[in-house]
Amino acid sequence: MDLDLSLIFVHWPFIAAFGLFYTVGRIMKNGPLSSERALEVPWVRSVRRWFPLPLHPIMFGVLLGLVPGVPVSLDADKARFGASLYFGAAGVLSIVWHDLYREWSRHKGEAPPPDDKSGLSASDTESVPPEDEKKP
Repeated sequence: MDLDLSLIFVHWPFIAAFGLFYTVGRIMKNGPLSSERALEVPWVRSVRRWFPLPLHPIMFGVLLGLVPGVPVSLDADKARFGASLYFGAAGVLSIVWHDLYREWSRHKGEAPPPDDKSGLSASDTESVPPEDEKKP
């Protein structure tokens, strides 16, 4: 099988955005937007409630595409929202990559990645303030 490396050079903005979204997403999910922190900090709870974590890379991809002068491969910048769709797709790929990696590690019998906590429960405490903030 002959690998054509020219595709990598043509789509470097997409690959760079995908890598950036995946890396920043892992950092944010482990740190500032972790489910443990959402139980303690009200604004983190609001962010997680109104913008679920899988939507973040897609939203930032769409916003990145709206920035003038951002390099886009092919003719994606010729369509009205082509660049936004292009980088939004990079956000979608970062989500898919994360899920595939998580399932592959489960299949191999390894422990899931440390950021793989099922988040807050369905009944969840997102809309309920933590115990110390409740008023009698």
